[in-house]
Amino acid sequence: MLTRDIAETFARSWVQAWNDRDIEAIANHYADDIIYHSPKLKTVIEHDSPSLTGKKALVEYWNAAIEDARSLFFDVQKIFVSSDSITLFFENHQGQDVAETFIFNSEGKVKECIAAYS
Repeated sequence: MLTRDIAETFARSWVQAWNDRDIEAIANHYADDIIYHSPKLKTVIEHDSPSLTGKKALVEYWNAAIEDARSLFFDVQKIFVSSDSITLFFENHQGQDVAETFIFNSEGKVKECIAAYS
């Protein structure tokens, strides 16, 4: 069961890693068999599916995304907590509202993530 404290700790760590552009620190939050959903996959890496599977593929996507986002910065606005998931609502460096839902496995790693953009 996730708590508010766990959610806030995760959010701080995840956002700091992104704002530091530290791919290794970001990846530490995710399970090796992560399933990642994002409408950005198609434009960043010309991916035909709406999702990626596996940390290696996700890291490759992040590296490509960071390459095109020199001024990357996330500012968390709200944190929503559920029994086994957290949703972060934040503004990105392009002024877009973004919501990412992180579903956790029993080891506390993100096993599935769904990104949605305004």
